Amino acid sequence: MEWNIYKDWLDPVLYRQMVSMIYQLSSNADKEAFLKQERENSLFYGICEHSMEEEYNLHYPGEVLERMKERRTMTKPVYRALGLALAGTSCIQETCMFNGTQKSGFWKQFGKVLGEKDLCYLAVRCLLATKDRKLWVDALHQYPYEKVEEMIFILSVFPESDTLWQKLKGKIAACFGRERRLSVYEDWHFYAWIAMKYEKRLKNDRTKETAVLKQVVKLSQTNAANANGALEEQLIKNGYKKEEVIFLNGILTGARRYLDPNSLTAEKIAVKVLKTFLPGEKMYPDVVYELCETFLRKYDCFPVRLGGQEKIQNCLYGMKVENVRTFLTLFPFRKNGMKEWHYINLNQEKWHCMATQLKEEEFEKCVNDTLRNGTFEKPELESYLAAYQKLTGREYVEIFWKKIDYDLRHVFHLLSENEILDAVGLMKQFLKEYREMRNKEPDPDAFEPIPFIGEADTGEDQTGEAEKVFGEKWDSMLYYLKADMEDINTMTSFSMLKLVITQIGIEGIPGILEPWSMIQRTFSLYPYGISRGECEICRPLLERGVHQELFMWIEEHLFLTDVGNYISFLRSILLKDSTGLWMEPKEAMQMAKEILPYLEDSSGKETLRRKYMSEEELRSLEMEKEWKQIQETRMRKLEEEKKIKKEFNLLLRKNKGTNQLFEQIYDFYYYGRYAEDSLRARIILSYMRDYLDRRGKIVTSKEEIKYLLLLFQNLYKNEKIELEGIRQMVDLMEVA
Repeated sequence: MEWNIYKDWLDPVLYRQMVSMIYQLSSNADKEAFLKQERENSLFYGICEHSMEEEYNLHYPGEVLERMKERRTMTKPVYRALGLALAGTSCIQETCMFNGTQKSGFWKQFGKVLGEKDLCYLAVRCLLATKDRKLWVDALHQYPYEKVEEMIFILSVFPESDTLWQKLKGKIAACFGRERRLSVYEDWHFYAWIAMKYEKRLKNDRTKETAVLKQVVKLSQTNAANANGALEEQLIKNGYKKEEVIFLNGILTGARRYLDPNSLTAEKIAVKVLKTFLPGEKMYPDVVYELCETFLRKYDCFPVRLGGQEKIQNCLYGMKVENVRTFLTLFPFRKNGMKEWHYINLNQEKWHCMATQLKEEEFEKCVNDTLRNGTFEKPELESYLAAYQKLTGREYVEIFWKKIDYDLRHVFHLLSENEILDAVGLMKQFLKEYREMRNKEPDPDAFEPIPFIGEADTGEDQTGEAEKVFGEKWDSMLYYLKADMEDINTMTSFSMLKLVITQIGIEGIPGILEPWSMIQRTFSLYPYGISRGECEICRPLLERGVHQELFMWIEEHLFLTDVGNYISFLRSILLKDSTGLWMEPKEAMQMAKEILPYLEDSSGKETLRRKYMSEEELRSLEMEKEWKQIQETRMRKLEEEKKIKKEFNLLLRKNKGTNQLFEQIYDFYYYGRYAEDSLRARIILSYMRDYLDRRGKIVTSKEEIKYLLLLFQNLYKNEKIELEGIRQMVDLMEVA
């Protein structure tokens, strides 16, 4: 622990260096036991970053006491550090560590500089005293303790002294209660030390004066929000703010390790700390944000799901980052956080420090994300970019010349639409430099592809140095120009498209700048899209004349290069409701009439007619369709009658002179009665009447007469003959 409250009273680094030197040089068998006690009790125990020898070139304790004045000014904090270290390590010191009067000379100077009323002096004399120990202990007990740091210091030097504890516990409690001058954030070590060292004594203490100390101990063991926040309320009554209690709860439970850090209770405390200190504009001491970072790192992924959440940052969604310290605390963990937490609003001066607090590429990424996802009016955007230039010394638009980044396409579009970046002017510059590089006049058939950076290398240097330089210069910028032009949904993108088509034709520069490919993707003009009627020329932000110009380019190109899909394209466009917004009704009607004869899809034809024909034209067309249907039905019937008569005549010819004629006539009717039943009956009855007229009677075999009777039965059943007619024919039948 670093006790900032003691830094002007005792030099903790020098203390550690001296203790470490004596420990390293000692061969005493008890030195490990000493080190354990030092680690448990000393306020100033810690790891030395640099040894005494490394920092001061002093090699043994006696030399330190004798020659330290040559290395630095011998102030009271220096004497206290060396004196306390000497006294505390006396049990493991050896005579070889000192020569002559090195130690005695130091002690004389120690007493002279500090004086007998100095608390450290009294503590050292008590540690070293043998015969007159009671005298110094009494002096220690009579010392007028007022400051909490004095009381904690003396208890750390004499942790087993119950007399000191009983004498000081009430005063310490007062210093932790309503008379508190301690900063919870800067001096939290006092709270941790009391909770760790005096838990057992406080547990058995029945006096009311130590209530606040018991609350501190409890704060290191449980969630202060439990039991409806009873512990919080008790500490608030003792003069603490709610956020101070939450901070202590978070840092003490971690310092004491009383709670299982993988438990739900520990997770809830961590979330409470983050929700308390990260939102809002108020900033807290560094130790608060260090604690927050500890929790963000520890619970990047919860050991046990909390409220269904797997990560601690998921519990913070909806929080706004409103101060720099919160931003910097969350930034290392941005992978699992909300993007909005890492936006930097350079229109607010408080965020300008981010340019130096973050690495250059990190700052640039945050600015890019802010511009890409934020909402800016033009004045706000201009002031934002001005602040960026002031902080970095470069214009923001330079980024578009340097690298290709998919996420920057929206930023480019934003700057272009707000007229901060002249996309059309840049496209003009590109085409001009291209022509100059080729040293040719604009000619749609003369352009050849330039191998830009990232394209396949054929292994041969087919381009000159000028082409390479041109490609390197424009590779990145052209990427953004094409991206901005691609959707053709703004006047800027249309102006660029028109410029390119006018100067180099709709096919453009193969592999580099291809207007037709952009148009195809934008309006679904691939064969599949055209055949399914998906193509549509509709851009709400573009003017009517612009739509007409786009249609003209597309129609002309399809007519010249893909005539097979030309009619389908026109049909699809005419069927779209949006077409009426930019195409004259008369023009659309005339176009519909002209393509109708070429349409093979009957449903498409019908839809087109209903959309573009007048009511009178539709009625006339309907009457014509009905007349055609009637004629078609009549012709079908005539053809069917002709076919059946032909079938019957063939039957008669085949069975002429046989004894199976009437059996075949029966089959002709019976098996064909479901198709043109009336016609077959009429043909058969006409034949029978003609047969009787010619022969007068029917003379045939008994078997044939049976089929005749079956035939009459079916005809009667189907109401094709009256009973009287059957009787007349039966009367004229004879068995041969």
